[in-house]
Amino acid sequence: MTRARLLASLVLAAALGCDTSKPVPVGFSPKDHVAYFPIESGVHALDCTMCHTDPDTFSTFACTGCHSHEKNATVAAHFSITENFVYAPTACYSCHPTGSAVRFDHTPYFAIREGSKHAGVPCLSCHPNTADRHDVDCLTCHPANPTDAKHAEVKVGPGGYERVSATCLKCHADSKVFRVASHLPFHVGSGFPHFIAKVGCLQCHPNPVYGKPWQQDFTTRSCGGTCHPLSDLTPTHADKPEFKYDNISCLTSGCHTMGTKGG
Repeated sequence: MTRARLLASLVLAAALGCDTSKPVPVGFSPKDHVAYFPIESGVHALDCTMCHTDPDTFSTFACTGCHSHEKNATVAAHFSITENFVYAPTACYSCHPTGSAVRFDHTPYFAIREGSKHAGVPCLSCHPNTADRHDVDCLTCHPANPTDAKHAEVKVGPGGYERVSATCLKCHADSKVFRVASHLPFHVGSGFPHFIAKVGCLQCHPNPVYGKPWQQDFTTRSCGGTCHPLSDLTPTHADKPEFKYDNISCLTSGCHTMGTKGG
């Protein structure tokens, strides 16, 4: 836009009663700006030039003009959050796209509190994609060796062990590790029917925790479906009038407490 056209636009805006105290790019309002950064209200309702110090372009911006945090102190404060912290506007924006401090309570999702195994792990170690904090990476810190060996007694493949972050979270979303021994007296270890048949954890525990679709609920179980269909069990239980086709009865009736036939 030439200087003459710009002056003409400002004169017209003034004549129409427009507020020219906070100049904005032609056709771009604070409301439009919310797609990039909220400036309609609050502490960031500022003149454009406060953040866009280069009058020739609005594609660059500066945060440290107002947020003139002492660099060394800021770097130190971010050390436990990310190993790759950079004292620069684009880096600030990648973690603070709404202008608010990042204070996220992981408790309902994954344990990182003091004393837990993941306490003190930098954010970017698990969330390398700063644009999507729901994108979680477990594999960088948990390589195939020794992770594969630690799951040697777990079925490999769908419903069982897969070295995929989403599958890791299904079994370990609370940062705890369930051992095969925790199933006792129901045996799923080497030499027992459910191990020999290579039944996967998620085949017996197919339901997610209520309100947490990423985490499997190991307090519920399913014995039927494709593994033990009613059509197969009815003939073999014909002489047992107390037989009920439900998960609780199978385990608590005293018949299959250990996961074996008749015991």
